[in-house]
Amino acid sequence: MCTETNHHNNIREAFAVLLRYRWRFALPAFLAMAGVLIVSLLLPRKYQAEAIFERRTDLVLSEMNSKGAPQLQSPRGSITQELTGETAVEQLVKQLRAEHIEGKAPRLIDQTVNDLRHDLPKSVMVRYDVSNNELDRATVSYVSTDPEMARLIVNKLVENYILRARSVMEKRLAQSATFFEDEVVRERKQIEELENKLLKFEIAHSELLPDSATSLQATLTESQNRLSAEDQALKAAVLNEESLRKSLEQTPKVTPMIVKGPNPELTRLDTELRKAEASLTEAVTVLKMKERHPDLVAMRQRIKSLKAEITHAEPEVVLQRHLSENPHYAELQTALLHAASEREALEAQVTATRKRADELNAQAAGLFPVRSDYRRITREVDQHQRQLAFWEDNLRRVRLAVTAENGNRGIQLDFIKPCPVLDRPVSPNLSQVLLAAVGIGLLSGIASVFFAHRADETFTSGEELAKAFQVPLMGSVSEIISAHQRRLRSIRNFVLYPLNAAAMLAVLAILSGVLYMELEHPSRQGKTAAGSPQPLNNGQAMNTVSGTAMAAKPQD
Repeated sequence: MCTETNHHNNIREAFAVLLRYRWRFALPAFLAMAGVLIVSLLLPRKYQAEAIFERRTDLVLSEMNSKGAPQLQSPRGSITQELTGETAVEQLVKQLRAEHIEGKAPRLIDQTVNDLRHDLPKSVMVRYDVSNNELDRATVSYVSTDPEMARLIVNKLVENYILRARSVMEKRLAQSATFFEDEVVRERKQIEELENKLLKFEIAHSELLPDSATSLQATLTESQNRLSAEDQALKAAVLNEESLRKSLEQTPKVTPMIVKGPNPELTRLDTELRKAEASLTEAVTVLKMKERHPDLVAMRQRIKSLKAEITHAEPEVVLQRHLSENPHYAELQTALLHAASEREALEAQVTATRKRADELNAQAAGLFPVRSDYRRITREVDQHQRQLAFWEDNLRRVRLAVTAENGNRGIQLDFIKPCPVLDRPVSPNLSQVLLAAVGIGLLSGIASVFFAHRADETFTSGEELAKAFQVPLMGSVSEIISAHQRRLRSIRNFVLYPLNAAAMLAVLAILSGVLYMELEHPSRQGKTAAGSPQPLNNGQAMNTVSGTAMAAKPQD
C-alpha cells in the first residue's frame, strides 16, 4: 500500500514538474521534430525498381526429365549470378552508354559507368516468389536515386538474361548433341575394330577357345570324365571278380542227392486206425456193448494210442542217398571267366584314356595365355558396348530436349511484369520519418525538462525554504503583483502561449504535409508545381530535377 502511494506521488510530482517546465519541453520537442522533417525533405530520394519474370518448364519436358532427359533448370545461385555477374553488368553498361545517357558529358558518363560497375553486383537483389521443378518466379529489384535509371536497369537486366539464357540453352543442347554423336561414332568404330580382331583370334585359336565345340578344354574335360567313369567301372569289375572268386571257393563241386517218399509206418498206422474205428463202431451199434464193457474200453485205448503214434510219425522218410555234380559251381565258373575278361578290357581302356588325357594336359600348357588374351579382348568389346549404350542413351535424351525446345515445349522464359515508371520513392519512408520525428522530439523535450529541473535552485514554497536553511517558518505571504503585470501575465498565458503552440503545430503540419506530398504523391505535387510556379525548397528541387548529377552518381 505504501509503495502504491509513493508511485502515485511520484507521478503527480513528475506531472507538476512537466507543467512547470512545459515550454522547456515544447520548444526542444518542436525544434527536434521540425529538424527531423526538414532533414527528411532535404535527403536524396531513393527509388526501388522491381521486375518479375518466370522460368517455366513445360509438362512435356518434365515427363522427359523423369524418363532421363537432361535437366535444364538452373539452380537459384546460377540465376542470381547470371543476372548480376560481370558479363551481365558489362552488357548493361554498353547498352546504357548507347541508349540512356547520350548527350551527357564524357566525364559524367565515365563516372556513372564506374559507379554502376561497383554498385550493381551488391545492390541488385533477386527474390524467389515461387521455386519448384516446374516453375521459378523471381523478382529483380534495384534501388537508385534516379527512377528512370533504376527502371531501365532492372528491365534491361531481365531482358538480357532471358535472351542470354535462351541462347545458352540452345548452344548447350547443340554442343551436347554434337559431342554425343561424335562419341557414338568413335565407340562404334572401336567396337568394329575389336570384333574384327576377335574374329581373327577365334579363327587362329579355334581349338583353345572355351566356347568352341572342338575346343581343347572341352575335349580334356570329356576325357577326364570318361577316365573317371572307366575307373569306377574297373573298380566295380574288380570287386565283382573277387566276389565271384570267393563264392566259387565256398561252393562244392558235387552235392549229395536224397530221394524222399511217404512214410510206410504212417500208412500202416492209418490202416490200423481205420480198422479199430470200424470195430468200435460195430461193437457200439451192432453188438450194443456198454461203455464199461472191457472190449469197448480196450478198443478206445487202442484208437487213442494209434492217433498219438500218427501224430509223432514223420510224413516223409529218406528212401535213397547218392552224390552228383553241383550245377551252381559251373555257373560261377562261367561268371568268373566273364568278369575277368571284362576287367582286362576295362584296364586296357583306362590305360588308353589316361594316356590321351596326359597328352591333352601336355597340350593345355599353351591354353592359358591364349584364353587370357581372348577374355581380355572379350572384356574390351563388352566395355565398349556398354559405353556405346551410355552415349546413345545420352544422345537420345538430348534429342528429346532439343525436340521439346524446338516445339516450344521446353524451358519458357517470360517477362511477366516489367518495371513501370517510378514516381514514389522508397526512402525516406513517411511512417518511419514521422515516428523518428515524434520519438526524437519527445526525447529532446524530456531531456530538456530533466536538465532544467536538476539545475533549478529556486524555492516554490516557504516549507522548502525553511527546510533548506533549517529555520522555523513563522508565516508566508503570496506574490505581490500589480494589476498591469496581472493583465500582461493573462495575455501571455491565454493568448501568446496558445498562439505560439498553434504556430508550432502549424509548422509541423505544413512540414508533414509537404513531406507527405513529396513521398506519397510526387506526381500530383509535380503537377501542382508545374501549373503554378512557386519557389521550391532544397528537397523539392532535388526531387523534381531529372538531373544529370543524380544519374551520374547513384547513392546507396
